[in-house]
Amino acid sequence: LMCLLHPYMPFITEEIWQSLAQRNEGESICRTEFPKGGVVNTELLASFDSMFELVTKIREIRNAKQLSPKIALPLAIKTDNKNRYENIESIIEKLANTETISYVSDKVENTISFVVKSDEFFINLEGEIDVEAELAEAQKDLEYNLGFKKATEAKLANERFVANAKPELVERERQKLADAENKIWVSSFILGSGNLKIGNLEKAEGHFKDFLSYGIGSDFRTFLYLGVILIEAQKQKEGKEMLLKALEEQPMRRDDNIVPIFKHTSKENVEYIRSVFPNYGNFILD
Repeated sequence: LMCLLHPYMPFITEEIWQSLAQRNEGESICRTEFPKGGVVNTELLASFDSMFELVTKIREIRNAKQLSPKIALPLAIKTDNKNRYENIESIIEKLANTETISYVSDKVENTISFVVKSDEFFINLEGEIDVEAELAEAQKDLEYNLGFKKATEAKLANERFVANAKPELVERERQKLADAENKIWVSSFILGSGNLKIGNLEKAEGHFKDFLSYGIGSDFRTFLYLGVILIEAQKQKEGKEMLLKALEEQPMRRDDNIVPIFKHTSKENVEYIRSVFPNYGNFILD
């Protein structure tokens, strides 16, 4: 490697090369044979590609959750090829600051999960997230984006603006509106699911219902969460309607990561939900 870098960084590479091994007097990197290309280890290169994407994902989670880079996080990996990561575990630990790296055969509950090249990764943030602070930040973002949405809609409702502005400017405003609506959904979901997590069913119900009232559009997870919350609040009829709407929005798949919803559901209500989802209950409640 030093020989390859030497033409571009002559002095520092000479110094490092001299210190890597015992050298004879007068021996220099300048007089060594330039490296020749050989067989490329494509499997090793693929491992590093996966590692770079993995480290990026973990850093994105840290930023989103406002976690200090100094906090070491436990990482679990679900893969059919452990060798892909075993040889570079020390690099992953250094770049992503992971506390431990373990290998699992099943999904790990109560974690944040993501997929990189068909392998699934789980980050356990238990004890690291200040739920109250996260809810306060989500509420602040929600209020800002609702105001932004209102102002952008007013601009797009102005016929003179739409008629006289350049098409690309109008399109940009429409994109801003779509982005604001997406952020409103994210904030509403954090507020709804977060309040469910801490057992505040009334607030959780209110946030999901508020989202439906914004006229942005529906998402099957909104109806799913709202249905479970209503059932847990002993509003079975209204809850069942929401669960059925969830199925109308999107038929559930076996890979839908919705199991955490039911962690806060009583055993009695779990059985009721099974009766609503006769074709889905066995796997969504596993």
